[in-house]
Amino acid sequence: MTGTETVQMPKIGLVLSGGMLKGAYQVGALKNIRERFSVPAFRYISAASIGALNSYAFLMDRLDMAEQLWLESTAHHSDLTRLVKSSYIDRVIDVIYKPGSLPSDFYVPLLNIGRHRLEYLLINDLDKDDIRLGLKAGVSLPPFQPGIRLRGESYYDGAMVDNIPVCPLMDKDLDYIICIYFDNRNYIFENPEFDKKIIKLNFSDDSFIKSSLWADAGEIREMMHIGYEKTDMLLEKAFRKGVGDTIYIIENNTWLNKASSGEKTRLSGDVVVNRLNKVARKFVKMRTVQTDGKGWMQR
Repeated sequence: MTGTETVQMPKIGLVLSGGMLKGAYQVGALKNIRERFSVPAFRYISAASIGALNSYAFLMDRLDMAEQLWLESTAHHSDLTRLVKSSYIDRVIDVIYKPGSLPSDFYVPLLNIGRHRLEYLLINDLDKDDIRLGLKAGVSLPPFQPGIRLRGESYYDGAMVDNIPVCPLMDKDLDYIICIYFDNRNYIFENPEFDKKIIKLNFSDDSFIKSSLWADAGEIREMMHIGYEKTDMLLEKAFRKGVGDTIYIIENNTWLNKASSGEKTRLSGDVVVNRLNKVARKFVKMRTVQTDGKGWMQR
């Protein structure tokens, strides 16, 4: 290589799952990732539920503000019922929202009630007011909130169907993908060729917090700390020869995946269909929606 040649930056994707209060791990992980990469290095990002809010803060250079919100939320203990209230979500979105274009294509899974389907909404396609609605829809959980109206449709949090939304990135030309999730399994995503590109950061919470529904201030801080430190340790191994040595990264990642325990194949399409059917039955049981045999209808 001559002195005038430059190293081509890899094409990277990022996936963040939902996890309610476990999203505090993601804040720490994203802080470490921010030290290694510029945000535009991530060509595509797909994130569910609380991961969508954390991802938006990361994309728009609002991660420090998001961290402060997490810490403030623990003043009188954090619990799910408080954090999913519409007024609190509105405040969070108001704080992290930043006018301007997103530096990466950003997808959020939303459950379209009227059409009985999961949609991966490209947030970049929305205008200012609709971006706020899109983010809010991404964390709207029944029965705590009604569906969010967006472009004439009614939406809920798509994490109920696809909580680790790798699907939008499957057909993208990417060298590798960093995926942060909380299930205590080393999933094999879709097929071996796609899976070998996924660097998996799994925070399974076996140490001190057993629920994603409640945490005090000390636990939130500890989750952020663990998120940073574990990400630092794993990415040091993954990028031992640099973030641009994609051949080494893929070979090393393939070996690490095989060495991990709890391997389970996760066929993304099958997961979506099966969970969509289960969610449909739950909605009908809760009388949130009714069906005429042709699909869902919102009450």
